Amino acid sequence: MVDFDLIRVMFVNPHCPPWMGEEGHAQAILGAELASRVALGFHHAGWKVVLLDVITNDVYPAYAKALEAVPFTVVQILPALDENQRRFDARGPVLTQDEFVRVHERQRQFRYASRVIDNTRLAAEVVAAELEQYL
Repeated sequence: MVDFDLIRVMFVNPHCPPWMGEEGHAQAILGAELASRVALGFHHAGWKVVLLDVITNDVYPAYAKALEAVPFTVVQILPALDENQRRFDARGPVLTQDEFVRVHERQRQFRYASRVIDNTRLAAEVVAAELEQYL
């Protein structure tokens, strides 16, 4: 599992979220490229790889270019807004409410997923079983 958030925490002084202008966008693109390199490293070593990120329409091309040498499938996991809000509130604040709503809306508008799984009422084990077919 290559988790983009582990790449993101390396951006300091300052870290800019993707919606924070040119620098935020540049960091999102660089993060996608770096996460892809890690994923490709595992892939070339013979591992099955899941690359986890909240991908937006404007960042997807960076992933597509970085991963063009290997087959990959984009599966979006997106619960309904009210359930996503409940989960967000349970984790504690990492975004402002406005940022949370903006991220959720950008995910609803994402157009590059081959498959969308609404996990509003699905157990994690069910989602994992659904994802196994892509490994």
